[in-house]
Order: sequence, then C-alpha cells, then structure tokens
Amino acid sequence: YKEKPFNFVDDMISGVKKYVSYLHPIDNSCGNAHLKNISLLAGGSYKQHLVLMLAAHRMDTVSLSIFKQVLESVIYYATISKIKTNVTERQFAQWCPKIREITNKAELETFVSGQLLPVITAWKQDYKPIFLNLGIGNIQQYRIRFILGRIGRYVDVLSQGQGDSAPLNSDYIGNGIEIEHIMPNKCKNPERYGLTEEDYDQYKNKLGNLTLLEKSINASIQDDSYSSKIEAYEKSAFLLTKSISKLENVGKDTAINRTNEKLKSWVEWNAISIIERQEMLFNIGEEIWAIQKKKLFD
Repeated sequence: YKEKPFNFVDDMISGVKKYVSYLHPIDNSCGNAHLKNISLLAGGSYKQHLVLMLAAHRMDTVSLSIFKQVLESVIYYATISKIKTNVTERQFAQWCPKIREITNKAELETFVSGQLLPVITAWKQDYKPIFLNLGIGNIQQYRIRFILGRIGRYVDVLSQGQGDSAPLNSDYIGNGIEIEHIMPNKCKNPERYGLTEEDYDQYKNKLGNLTLLEKSINASIQDDSYSSKIEAYEKSAFLLTKSISKLENVGKDTAINRTNEKLKSWVEWNAISIIERQEMLFNIGEEIWAIQKKKLFD
C-alpha cells in the first residue's frame, strides 16, 4: 500500500463489493443459492463463511460455484453438530491461506480432499445420533423449518427430474407454510399410541413427527387422528408430505418412481413410524449435504 496506494484502494473497493455480493446475493447464479441457504440455516447475522468466500477471490467461475456448495455443507454440519464458534473461526483462519492459492477445479478438489474433508469428518463424529434426536426443544424452530424445507424441496425437484440449484423460497418457508405435528401436538389419550404421557411429549416433537403443510390445509385438520389427517396430507403440494401415507407410482422408470425409492409411507403412525421417518430424513439429508467428490467434481 506504500508503493502502490491506488492499487491498494482499488483492491479494497473490489473486496467490499464482493463482500456485499456474498452477504446479499441478488440472484441464484454461480452457486449463490447455497449462500442464501447458509443465511437461512445459520441466521441472517451469520458472517463467518464470508472470510472463506473472500479468500476464494482467485477461483474461476466453475470452481467458485462448487465452493459455495461445499460451504453450505460445512456450515450445515458445524451447526447441527454444534461445533463451537471459536473452533470454526480458528479452522476457517487456517484454511484461508490455502484457499487464496486455488484458481481452478483441480486445485479445489485437492484442497477439499486433503484439507477440508478430514476436518468435516471429525466434526461429523456425533452428527448422526444428534440428527436422529433432533426436534423442537433442542434446535431452533427456524432451523427445523430450514431442514424440512431443504429436504422437501430436494425431493420435489428430484421427482420432477430437475437439478438442485435454487434456494428455498416462500413456497417452502413462507408465512403460508406451517410445521405440522403428524402425531398431534395435543392428545388426551397417549396410550392409544402405546406411549406414556412423558414419552408422548418427547416423540411428538421429534423431527420425524414433523412435516411442512400449507396453512390452509393445516387449519382444517387440527388434532385429528392419523387416518383422518392423511386425506389432507395427500392434498399438499409437497411430495415429502403427500408420501407419508402413500407412494404413487408413475410408469416404470420415471423421476417420481426413482424419488419414491428414497421415501417411505406408513399405514399406521406411532413411535416406530417416527423413528423410521427420522432415519429416512437423515438419509435424504446426506444426499444433499454430504461432501462427495464424485458429486462435486465429476
């Protein structure tokens, strides 16, 4: 900055412009959908990932797009696995010098394989049991909404034969969408589900017992029995909700049938159903967030 002060100022201006564009992406191009998803998951005030984005200033367009997808996964696993902020800050600072040197897809793949994946694997050590215990009470409700919406959207675009490139929108997380308790939030006779009152309170709030449902549909079912609710679920626009009671086959080898292989339906709803559905959500979530070299770099 002493020898070329104007160049320094130009670099500062460029950095500020990039910072703002990463903090508030104006469109969904070049992987920006993943940056928007990070804000929805981590909260609008979260900015830790921006230091990594600024470090990636030498990457070409393709590499930068892949990097944004990787970042969504990094923030997701750090958030759900409850990695402490000082740990992620220290790790991000260690990654930055290496990220600054990356210019192309091959160099990014080398970094992801050799530097990033070992760290994420360590962070994920307790991830599965944490996820299988997720529910209202141990994670913020906006994050529950994000997880259900992200998985729900993934299932929908998969069934339509489309790619997973757009961020969540009001169709999934808007005011017209509610978090529905499949096993009712209020129940006078928990024994009919084979549960004590204490166990019922635990199971009703598990992620596996929650689904997204349009407010107009949800208002009509209230705390009805499962056999009554499924008629309403089948009217939902969300395949993740529609499929709870029934999987519809269309043709022999269609996008819908291939998607159905990842889903499951239940004739009756009880504690076992909730556990099974939470496991199903975990498996679909791994398709979305697992950092797989083949998926990213092939």
